[in-house]
Amino acid sequence: MKSPIEFNSAADLINTIYAKIDKNQVENTNNILNAWDKVVSSIKPDGLKLAAHSRIIDLKNNILLVETDHPGWTQLLQMRRKFILKGLKIEFPRLHINTIAFKLKSDNFKQLGTQLTPTYDDIDKIIDKRLENEEKEEVHTQKKETKSTINPELKKRLDSLRDIILTNS
Repeated sequence: MKSPIEFNSAADLINTIYAKIDKNQVENTNNILNAWDKVVSSIKPDGLKLAAHSRIIDLKNNILLVETDHPGWTQLLQMRRKFILKGLKIEFPRLHINTIAFKLKSDNFKQLGTQLTPTYDDIDKIIDKRLENEEKEEVHTQKKETKSTINPELKKRLDSLRDIILTNS
């Protein structure tokens, strides 16, 4: 049986603990946390809010685990996952981060009586605005692809069908 280590003071205990910490690992961790803030903050227009409401809690098996304080922030970050991954890969290519997983924090990041959690209306407005822009881009892209690949006869019949539906509504 191992004998317990004896300490003469709390300072001895603290010095022993800090002596075992790898300073390079602490520096790398700080660099990754700063990169998260840098990449997420660069998202327009809500990047600063996204960074304030999220934080990295683990990196394991090439999966970055991020904690958010509200499901709405998680959703907004998921919508920007590709952008964030690209930014992190540029900052830290040796980490080989393949994906981001999200976890909801249970105590809602409260700060000295001020709750950072937005209202559901705030989140809904942000999500609606994002979806509108993304849906517009997606529809525009789909229209371009459809116009170039659709059979002219089929297009004529579909247009006719659309007209019938619109006049009978």
